[in-house]
Amino acid sequence: MMVFVNTILECWTVFDINPNLFDYIILSRSQSQLVDELILIKLENLMRKILRDKEKLRNLLRQITDTAVKTLILQKMHESQLNIHEESFSDMLSLLPYIKNNTILLKQLDLSEWSLTLQETYWQHVLSNGGLGFTNENLEQCAFYLVKLDNATLFSTKTLLIFVHHFYAEDMELCGDILDDFGVLNLKLSNLFEKSNKRYSGQELLELCQQKTDIVTKDLSQIQHLMTKLGLSESNNRDIDRLVQMITKSYKDDNVLKHLSKIRDLLKRTANGENLVLKYIVDVINRNDQSNDTENTGSKILTCKTCCHNEKDLKRIIYAIRSNIEEIKHIENCNYYILHTVNQGILLKQRFSLRDTQKLVVMLMLSNQRSLLSQVATGEGKTLIITTLCIIKCLYGEKLDIVTSCSVLAKRDAESEPPKGNKELYEFFGVTVGHICSEDIDQRAQTFSKCDVVYGDLSSFQRDYLLNRFYEKNILDKRNFESVIVDEVDSMLLDNGNNMLYLSHDIPDMEKLQSLFIFIWRSVNQPVNSLDDLNKIYDNAAIKQSIIEDIHGMIMRDEVDAGVWQALLKSKTIDEDGRILIHLKDYTTHVEQLKFPKQKTENRLIFLLNIISNRQRFIKLRSEFYNFIEQHLDKFIDNAKNALFMSEGVDYVIDVDRTGLDPDLNPKIIIIDKNTGTDQSSSQWHEVLHQFLQIKHGCKLSLMSLKAVFISNVSYLKLYQNLYGLSGTLGSRDKKQLLNELYNIDLIKIPTSKLKNFFEERPIISGYKEQWTNSIYDETKKKIIKDRSVLIICETVKHVDYISKCLVKRAMEDLQNDPSNIIYDSLKKPYVYKREHEEFTFGRGNELLRLWNIEAGGLHVIVTFLPNNCRIEEQAYGRAARCGEHGSGQLLVIGNDEDGGSYSSKIFQLKNVRDFQQRYEELRQYWTTIDDAKDIEKLLLDSFLDKWAFWLDENSQLIENQASHTAKKDQLFNHLNTFLTSISFDFKNWLNSPSQLLKLGNHYAQNKKYDNAEESFTKIIREYSYYLPETHYYKIIRDNKTKNF
Repeated sequence: MMVFVNTILECWTVFDINPNLFDYIILSRSQSQLVDELILIKLENLMRKILRDKEKLRNLLRQITDTAVKTLILQKMHESQLNIHEESFSDMLSLLPYIKNNTILLKQLDLSEWSLTLQETYWQHVLSNGGLGFTNENLEQCAFYLVKLDNATLFSTKTLLIFVHHFYAEDMELCGDILDDFGVLNLKLSNLFEKSNKRYSGQELLELCQQKTDIVTKDLSQIQHLMTKLGLSESNNRDIDRLVQMITKSYKDDNVLKHLSKIRDLLKRTANGENLVLKYIVDVINRNDQSNDTENTGSKILTCKTCCHNEKDLKRIIYAIRSNIEEIKHIENCNYYILHTVNQGILLKQRFSLRDTQKLVVMLMLSNQRSLLSQVATGEGKTLIITTLCIIKCLYGEKLDIVTSCSVLAKRDAESEPPKGNKELYEFFGVTVGHICSEDIDQRAQTFSKCDVVYGDLSSFQRDYLLNRFYEKNILDKRNFESVIVDEVDSMLLDNGNNMLYLSHDIPDMEKLQSLFIFIWRSVNQPVNSLDDLNKIYDNAAIKQSIIEDIHGMIMRDEVDAGVWQALLKSKTIDEDGRILIHLKDYTTHVEQLKFPKQKTENRLIFLLNIISNRQRFIKLRSEFYNFIEQHLDKFIDNAKNALFMSEGVDYVIDVDRTGLDPDLNPKIIIIDKNTGTDQSSSQWHEVLHQFLQIKHGCKLSLMSLKAVFISNVSYLKLYQNLYGLSGTLGSRDKKQLLNELYNIDLIKIPTSKLKNFFEERPIISGYKEQWTNSIYDETKKKIIKDRSVLIICETVKHVDYISKCLVKRAMEDLQNDPSNIIYDSLKKPYVYKREHEEFTFGRGNELLRLWNIEAGGLHVIVTFLPNNCRIEEQAYGRAARCGEHGSGQLLVIGNDEDGGSYSSKIFQLKNVRDFQQRYEELRQYWTTIDDAKDIEKLLLDSFLDKWAFWLDENSQLIENQASHTAKKDQLFNHLNTFLTSISFDFKNWLNSPSQLLKLGNHYAQNKKYDNAEESFTKIIREYSYYLPETHYYKIIRDNKTKNF
């Protein structure tokens, strides 16, 4: 308060400012903003002029949340008699948010001394928040060097931030040597250049050093070496020696490290020395040519030096390698020689060779005894690595499965020519390739049978495995689970590692449930005119009662006397809720048997029950579904409400299937995977949520199905003997350790071929939507003015549409205000990429972009949401600064309106699916050997799957809760054991599905087993009245045949 009063008095007495100004400030500003305004007034007084950019300073002050710090600034401004510049004051304010809570140090310093302290605090914040694992000593030392460089040398802050990003991206390991090198470089540059306010990039500064005539050659070489080593200047591709050195320093896994020196030495030897495999094959071909040259025509002699210079000769070499592979296997280090030969083919077909990083990954995968996951940065050529590994494996006679993140990528990689795919390369090496992203089961079976390399998304592979295993579709033919390569392995094993693929199991007569779904939708989708309407419409209990009343009929307590109510309960005509349990067309006889003392009471009750019996019914269901419906009714009602408020373009889109998997041209509800932005065309939300969305948008209504056979990503990938994975990001140390333990697999991070020239700009968090879109436009505008291009990555399709429209609108407004504005030309028709089927040159997810100019600074990536984890953020930023090019990125986010999620335990499915599979296999093998059952094996197995699906559904809540409750886990195991033991080989004891019994009766009748048919039909007539018409129809046909017989 004293500071506030002193400021007012000073302004009034010294600077002659009208006190009414402070009345206005006090009335128009909040208490927190009041101090900000006093600081700005005091600054203008000290400078004795109006501030040029007061709004910028005001925003910087708002970012300082500690009021004590602001008060201290005001106090120090009263004490300071130094000249203060607006720019230096702005720089100081921008660093203050990084100050630690303790302000004791600042209190001891004069305001002019704050800048140096704040810079060191800022650099410590940047380094510690990078997840670099600094010790306190290293943190302070590195921050000290950065401050010295920031103030005492010519390096720009951007260059220093790029340097720090090398540690964050693990391109460089922080160690004492690096810090010492940093100090030596700082000293050398300080001796060469006088102190200046002008700043340069590392490359510009190196060029200045080279232009100095008085510099010692040794010093110039040392500066150039240090700048290259520290990533402060541009560099050439890292060679195999540098790559191995970097991995050896940063990696501690002996399983992988033991191969590195051998790989390095042999790659260097095969690049410059004799190729023993090539020599052997050339000799074989020449001998064969000579023996076949009976007429002594003098056929062409192949030589090792020239045989790879044209396609014809190289194709002969490749064919001979495949034909003589057993002999080649005995040549020591044959993998390296074959890789060299394959590389010659790549050079011949694509006019470039494999980089050392790519060769290193391929040889590590071939050499490592265990499966291997490799972290290979975006832009380093993962597609070509996969192709090369496949070609080498296929030359050995192996077959491989390639798992991609979506079906579109699988089709692209299998069918496209370079640069999108490598079909031409596969064909050149005689490798047949195909994909399984089709609904045509015969086509998929043919692909598995005839192709050496099969591409597909993970769900397609899992689907065909389950169909082959449980439905005997014979899709996989004789293909074994030898080797699989997983592209974007982080998505498969980390983001979706616990995911399950369920094959939907269609239960007979599920279409009868559609009347129930429509009834529920009408109940929740009603106009709301008041709060009472809202409470009534969205009251689950009221909706549930109306459904039960429609299905069963109900008597309310106030409709009958207490004595009548008790009589109806005792006779089990109704239950405690008033639900009618005995269904008759006429209740006269039934009521008379209750023997009420008064005829009037009896007549009234008969009339009431008959009215209920003949009511108009909207829901028509089989009685066998009653228990199932009751168990799910609350979930159904909740999901109808959820569907009402879900928004198109966020979690789903309405479109025809663009993946080519479904020939049906009716519009569908297509789920969008938020992690990858890909269409999940073959997936549906459960508990009727999908069906309610179909009703909401007028789409064709699909049948509800239950889960019967399923497999997790983890379980499926464990089927393979060799698992090779590639990804730009494998996550934290904990995530890597989890992968190592879960899959018994080794992991390696491969350094980039060049240091990454990526600069992350300060993120901007907006408080509301308009401010958010304005910040996106402003940042985009800045980059376009500099002739750079911008990639804007959005969270949903809806956001893509919204942001793109806002950008065009803002650009149009700027054009109207300034006709010479160039922004509109760049933004009037932006490239918009929302769905995976849309043609575009790169990227995954929902993206909006403009082609970029590398010379102007490369691509700038704006991420408009906060990704769920750092790996997704790294994947987004990985679009920029590829292959050593320049690039930058920035987070521009808006505060989340909601946060949260749900976790469903998958432990039960993961651990006990084997029990079901084992029982299924036992039944299948038994029924194929028993005369009575082998003809109806499929019918019996389908019936078993029906019961299994219902059992899973019935126990779903218990499955969800068992992970955290031991008692419930034991209860669940007991339920599972009871179910499995109840399914005996004698199917007549448990086969109770009326539709399957009807099929069984028809089968017996067609095969003249009339007594067995009679038994099945009689059971239906006795127990399932709903099927009386169909059963009597087939029974009459059976009786006529019996008479004729």
